[in-house]
Amino acid sequence: MLQQQIAWAFVNTLVTVDTNAETEAAGLKLTVNLRTAEESSLGTEFDLDAVGVKGLKARAEALLEEPGVYGDAKCREAVNQVCYLDITLSADRPVVMPHTTIDFSLPIDNCPSLWLPSICTPCKNIRAKGMLEFNTGFSSHICNLAPMGAWYSAEGINKLSFALTECKDIVNVTIGAYEEAEVARCAFSLFDLPAPATTSYQVTLRFDTSCLPVFNAVSNITRFYERFLHTDIMPVPEAALEPVYSTWYAFLQNLEEQEIEEQCRLAAAVGCKTVIVDDGWQTDDNNRGYAFCGDWQVSTKRFPHFKEHVQRVHELGMKYMVWFAVPFIGSKCQHHEKYAPYCLCFAPRWNAYVLDPRYTQVRQFLVDTFTNMVKNYDLDGLKLDFIDEFDMRQADEHARAFDPERTTQSLPDAVEMLMTEIRQSLESVKSDILIEFRQNYVGPVIRKFGNMFRAHDCPNDSLMNRMTTTDVRALTGTDAKATAVHSDMTIWSPTESVESASLNFIHTLFSVPQISPNMKHLSAEHTAMVKHWLSFWHEHRDLLMHGKMYAAYPEFEYTLLGATLGAEELLMAAADHTLELFAHDEVKTLTLVNGAMKTKFVVKSATNATVPVKAVIYDCLGKQVGTQELSLSPQVQEIALPKSGYIVFTRA
Repeated sequence: MLQQQIAWAFVNTLVTVDTNAETEAAGLKLTVNLRTAEESSLGTEFDLDAVGVKGLKARAEALLEEPGVYGDAKCREAVNQVCYLDITLSADRPVVMPHTTIDFSLPIDNCPSLWLPSICTPCKNIRAKGMLEFNTGFSSHICNLAPMGAWYSAEGINKLSFALTECKDIVNVTIGAYEEAEVARCAFSLFDLPAPATTSYQVTLRFDTSCLPVFNAVSNITRFYERFLHTDIMPVPEAALEPVYSTWYAFLQNLEEQEIEEQCRLAAAVGCKTVIVDDGWQTDDNNRGYAFCGDWQVSTKRFPHFKEHVQRVHELGMKYMVWFAVPFIGSKCQHHEKYAPYCLCFAPRWNAYVLDPRYTQVRQFLVDTFTNMVKNYDLDGLKLDFIDEFDMRQADEHARAFDPERTTQSLPDAVEMLMTEIRQSLESVKSDILIEFRQNYVGPVIRKFGNMFRAHDCPNDSLMNRMTTTDVRALTGTDAKATAVHSDMTIWSPTESVESASLNFIHTLFSVPQISPNMKHLSAEHTAMVKHWLSFWHEHRDLLMHGKMYAAYPEFEYTLLGATLGAEELLMAAADHTLELFAHDEVKTLTLVNGAMKTKFVVKSATNATVPVKAVIYDCLGKQVGTQELSLSPQVQEIALPKSGYIVFTRA
């Protein structure tokens, strides 16, 4: 066994390598190098200019004086620092790297909440961003999440964010409160499955103690990954930032050519610019499941004239995308016997085989299938689903055994090859091709292969949609090159009030809207509501998608979201907060959106100055219902606001 312990500030890290006779004979060595970021590089680390860095230092001084924020002496001494641990395994000859753990702990010093990229972590405490027990966690690999997270304070301040650079191979993460030692603890487990032999392996662990809001600290991890991985992020065309109509929740697999055209006509009239035709186009079967996936031939029963159908939708001014379950070869598809020997496993829950992209013929089959579909039918993009099923943990005995016929024995390398080949082939047909991936396959490496990242499925749940879209925004950047984040397709009851239904749009303002109602079932009032909110979103799109975004109270599913861009600011409040307005002198217009189903809000000036403003008040259909002139002072005051309405404040 090789071990090395490293202490930095308030963090203690133990690296353990479980050597064996083979690795010892190969002279395997463990080296750990600790380095801290220079003062001059903190602007890059924290995404701040010189003025911002100076302000962050002043903020730290104020927080250190504030009771309760920092208690532990070592934590107090280490605010606004960044540390890197470079961990290297090296051998004299190629060897299968043995199981390795990177285990670190820190004092539980006002860090009751834990930001993680996963929404599916099993734990006893199921509150959003809750502190787990140290017997649970998640796994990451090229198609699933990333080995990262952040502990943060009751005030929403980052206490320690962390990120491991192994974003391609499987990392099993165990994390939470470790009662035995009264610490918070995280353990990264590497090489739980054998990997191809190599002479060296290096991974870096980044620690960040900046006193930024946790959303900003997590966003800085994303920027770190961009720098470290040199990611060739897939360009985001204009169409990726346009509202989408999806067939899924409204119709499931019950698709029909004329019906989709009628839905598209209605969706285009309210502002949708793209349609995603989901599962069902490729089969006559309506029994859900994936038994018929894999042939990927258009159902002529559902779409007797598919090419002309796509053209008619294009004539409505809409882009056309279709869904693929990338890894699946269904048990009832014609290809299943041909490709069964080239699969990772048979997955009973899907009633389908999972293809193994380590084989050239598998990659070629998938690339040709997708490319020909785009080329033959003039499609504008693809929704590539279930790529997280490319996972060696579910591989059968045959897939785990060595096979010289494979291009590589590494599944993550093969997935990267496949995705690279898909992107290159599709871009050769259409340079502005749209590719959608769904949470949880929204990690840093996958940003090379998709330009639309959608929140996890959460039908009829605007709060979950708000939380997941905001989490994905942190994972994909908030600047001009950020991957376009889309909401899960919103759906609501046709009998719901327009105020209640509007929350589906209000809570997802900071993502590209996707909707999936049966447009024919919407009343005139609901149709007007949809048209208004899509128009409102489009009017503020640059601010919402490319402004300086902030997000507070993640443990309550982000009840305060906002962004600034130039002289504009937009703030969405989803709970009863005291709202401090006009914190920035350059902001001349501030829009406050009511996402709390309240009729009154408490507001004040964010500075000691009094700000005279004109307020124009709108309801959830965009109808102006009042105007008011008032002075925002440092003292609180109450203002009235219609449910799901908004106020536009303009400096007088």
